[in-house]
Amino acid sequence: PPPAPPKKEKAAEAEKAPASSSSEEDQEAMAQKVEDLRIKGNQAFGRKDFSAAVSSYSLAIRLDGKNHLALSNRSAAFAALGNFEKALEDAQQVVKLVPTWAKGYSRLGAALHGGGQWAEAARSYKAGLDLEPENESLREGVAAAIRAVQEATGEDPVWLRENLL
Repeated sequence: PPPAPPKKEKAAEAEKAPASSSSEEDQEAMAQKVEDLRIKGNQAFGRKDFSAAVSSYSLAIRLDGKNHLALSNRSAAFAALGNFEKALEDAQQVVKLVPTWAKGYSRLGAALHGGGQWAEAARSYKAGLDLEPENESLREGVAAAIRAVQEATGEDPVWLRENLL
C-alpha cells in the first residue's frame, strides 16, 4: 500500500472537505436547546416565577439572538416584573425581526402602556390590529390606552381616537 500522507496533509484535506452533516446536527441540537429553554421559561412564567422565566429566555436569546418567540416572551416577563424599559427593548427587537407578527405589536403596546406612554401604546396596538383586525386583545389594548390618556388628562383624547379609528 502507498504510504499514508503526512499529518499536515491530512489536516489540509479535512479543511477542504465539504461540511459534514455534523454542522447540521449541531444547528439542530442548538435549535432544540433554545426551544427547551423557551419551554422552561414558559413553565416558569405559568408559575408566575417571572425572574426564572427571564433567566431561561435570556439563555435562549444568548444562543439565538433572533428568536422572536423568546424575545417576545421575555418582554412579557419583564413587563410582569414591572421592568417596562427592558420589556420595551425586547418588544422593539421583536417588531424589527418580524414586522408582520401582530403579537409583537401587542408586546410593544403593553411595554409602552406600562411605561406610561399611552398614546404610543395605542398606536402600537393599532399597528397590530392592522395585521389582525379581529384580534380582541389588540382591540382591548387600544381601548385601555385611550382610557389611560383620558384619565391622565381629564379630557377625551379625540385627537388620538381620530388618528387611530
